[in-house]
Amino acid sequence: GTLLVGVVGDTGIGERAYHPGFIAVAKALKSHRPNLLLHLGDFVYQPKIFPQTCPERYLREIRKTLADPFQFKLFVPGDNDLPPNRKKPKGSGCWEKIDGMDSNFDSYPTSTHEPRTYEGTMTIGNTFFAILNTYPWRDPKLWLAPRIKKAKNQGLWTIIALHEPAITTAWYLEKRNTVLKQLTALKPDLVFAGNQHSYERFHQINTPKQDGSIPFVVSKSGDYLKGDGTIFVVSG
Repeated sequence: GTLLVGVVGDTGIGERAYHPGFIAVAKALKSHRPNLLLHLGDFVYQPKIFPQTCPERYLREIRKTLADPFQFKLFVPGDNDLPPNRKKPKGSGCWEKIDGMDSNFDSYPTSTHEPRTYEGTMTIGNTFFAILNTYPWRDPKLWLAPRIKKAKNQGLWTIIALHEPAITTAWYLEKRNTVLKQLTALKPDLVFAGNQHSYERFHQINTPKQDGSIPFVVSKSGDYLKGDGTIFVVSG
């Protein structure tokens, strides 16, 4: 049957967030009854500088609205979810407890290379999902490329999710020779990211060239052929 996936990011609960907006998003997600909720990170926007604890009220609401209603859930760590640091002093430090609410990654006991903490993969139905951690970024090629190759050989759709996008037109950070090149080299079908508090979708693109140009495929019909490139989506 069809796999229905809800994709959302930067929903943020807490005193720095707009709670009525969060409730509306959570209600809309639940009404569509997706098989999987893919959350792209930033669950909590709390107000304190270098908080010492993660308030239980945040965790209760996350569990009630973003975990319990869904059969499968895959969560990406956002910078506001990880422990605070000098660059992000209002990081909530809630991630360890939030991470415990989502589905377990698939096991690969014979793998030569292992993913880092908070990273992993899961196959649900006809789709292979990979969750990556942006903080700090590290090229996942060694452990992820063999898994994507196997998934493609099985005819699966391949999707990567991370918090900070590899390409975006908002608050742009140049990543075409790093994250963008590394992700397109893996040739996934889709890459989802959040962080920007906006929505963007790009044409199918391929690995950036040495001169910095990015090859892309424009579909006149609006239909995209699997294998022609990777579609990057910002949704959060």
